[in-house]
Amino acid sequence: IERALGYRDLAEGLTRGDPLAEAHFRNNLALVLADAGRYREAALEHRKALVLREGARGPEHVDVAGSRNNLANVLHAMGEYDASVEEHRRALELRVKLLGPDHPRVASSRSNLGNVLYSQKEYEAAAAEHRQALATRIASLGEEHPYVASSRNNLANALYGMERFDEAETEHRQALAIREQALGAEHPRSAQSRNNLALVLRAQKKYEAAESEHRKALALRTEAFGPEHPDVAQSHNNLSTVLEDQGRYTEAESQLRAAIGIWERS
Repeated sequence: IERALGYRDLAEGLTRGDPLAEAHFRNNLALVLADAGRYREAALEHRKALVLREGARGPEHVDVAGSRNNLANVLHAMGEYDASVEEHRRALELRVKLLGPDHPRVASSRSNLGNVLYSQKEYEAAAAEHRQALATRIASLGEEHPYVASSRNNLANALYGMERFDEAETEHRQALAIREQALGAEHPRSAQSRNNLALVLRAQKKYEAAESEHRKALALRTEAFGPEHPDVAQSHNNLSTVLEDQGRYTEAESQLRAAIGIWERS
């Protein structure tokens, strides 16, 4: 990140006077900043890119929709949900108008909007967006694509929020099967699916099955990320809760202490 940012002044000098080149640079810089968790700086750069693109392309261009989508994603990460929804809706409207309702980028906009609505606990609205994204992705990419798995995972999360646990379990199992086939059983996305499936199983009071999935997710995440990663802490914590549900308090405490240790050291 610091090496990339070190070229900022040089890139700004090289792109000055060319608004589209500068917008491209600022968009990419914002993506780097967001990956580093520097969301306020990222939002500022996305806003600058958006102004440049609107000035050069006009307000109704696919690049403008892209900037609005990217800005909305950062606003979501910052917890500014209302502003994020507004930008996602504007990006979605532009993409539908310019690309047609069945374009993959429209599906991406619906997916991103659904994720923010989920964060707002607007589960029915989130599920509606994820269902439309899922249908579009199946039509354009086929049933076995990782993006289809992502849509199934997101839909399952919304169904979980609505306490429709049987449907959520079905979607999570389908997402897991796709991810294991397309990405591999040891991929972090497969671990994510196992973690999310375990949460649904716990809600159904299927504690032994939930424990099994959490242990698999923990092992996969530890192997993929190392023992000090936040996702590993999440798995320790989730495993602790399902052990406590079964009255296995000593084991639950051990897992919780492992999670707390990671959080304190990070």
